[in-house]
Amino acid sequence: MSRTSSSEPMGAPDAPRAAPGPIYDNALRLLAKRDLAAICAWLGVTTEPEAIDRSEALPAATLHADLIAQVAPGHLTQVEFVRAPGTDMARRMLEYRARIMTLHPGNSLTQHVVVLAQGTVPDTLTDPGQFSLRLHVTYLRHQDPAGLLTDPALAPLAVLAHAGDTAERVQHLRHALTVINTVADGRHRHDLVHTAATLAGIHLDPVTIETLTKEAGMPFTLDEDTVAGRIIAAKAEARGEARGEARGEARGEARGRAQTFAALISRTFGDDPRIPALAARLADLPREQALDAALTATTLDDLLALAPEPHDQH
Repeated sequence: MSRTSSSEPMGAPDAPRAAPGPIYDNALRLLAKRDLAAICAWLGVTTEPEAIDRSEALPAATLHADLIAQVAPGHLTQVEFVRAPGTDMARRMLEYRARIMTLHPGNSLTQHVVVLAQGTVPDTLTDPGQFSLRLHVTYLRHQDPAGLLTDPALAPLAVLAHAGDTAERVQHLRHALTVINTVADGRHRHDLVHTAATLAGIHLDPVTIETLTKEAGMPFTLDEDTVAGRIIAAKAEARGEARGEARGEARGEARGRAQTFAALISRTFGDDPRIPALAARLADLPREQALDAALTATTLDDLLALAPEPHDQH
C-alpha cells in the first residue's frame, strides 16, 4: 500500500519560516521586499533607483492627552496645553487624532492647542495633495486679561494673558486671586489657587507668588506638597543657578543643574538608570528649554528625543 509523503523532495530549498501576523499580509510583504520597484510601479508610484524598503513596525510611545471631552453626541474635542511648543507639535496632534479616532470610531473630532507662553504652532498640517489637518490654536499671551478675570474658572489664566511688563503681570495675578477668593467651595478654591500659582511660575519669581497668595488670604508656599510647589521650587533653583553662573561659577553650576534635573525627573518618573546621563545632557541645553522639558514631559522618551545622546566624534 503506497502513501503520499508530505515531506519536501530531496534537494528542495528550505521553506521560509512562518512569520507572525496574517498569512496573506506576510506573503505580500515578502513579495514587496523582493520586488519593491515592481510593486511601486504597479501602484503608480515613481521610485528612485536607491529606494529602499523600510521596517513595517511602527513603535509608538504612550500618549497622555490633556483633555478629551464628548461635547455633543458624536463629537469629541481634544485640548493640549503647552508652555512652549516644539517644532513637532502639529505632527503630535496628528498622532493624537489617529489614536482618538481609533478608540472612538464614528465620532468627529476638533483639536485645540493652547500655548501658555512663547512659541507658535501652525494651524494646519498638510501633505500637499494628500490630506490637511486643521488645528485651533489659542495664544494666551494675546488674550485680554479682563475677559478672563470675569470668571473664577478662567481667572488663573489671566497671569499669562497680555501684559506690558512684570508689574502689570503681578497685578493680573493679584486680581485673579481676588476673583478666585469669591468661590465658596473650599476645595474648588484651593484648586484654582494651585493652578494660578503654577501658571504664575512661568513668568514670576516664587517670592512674589507666595507674597500675593498670602495677601489674598490663600497662602501657597513652596513647602506645600503639590505639583505647583515643586514646579515653582524648580524654577527658583534654576534662577539661582543663573545668578551663580553670572558670577563666573559656570562649571560648578553645570553640575548643579544636572543634579537638579535628575532630581526633578526622578520625582516624576521614579528611579531609572537612564536619568543621570539624560539630566547631564539636559544641562547642556538652554536653561529655559531644558527646564520646560523636564517639567512638562509625559514620558522619558519625550526627554530622550529632546536631548539625544551625542554621537561619537571620532
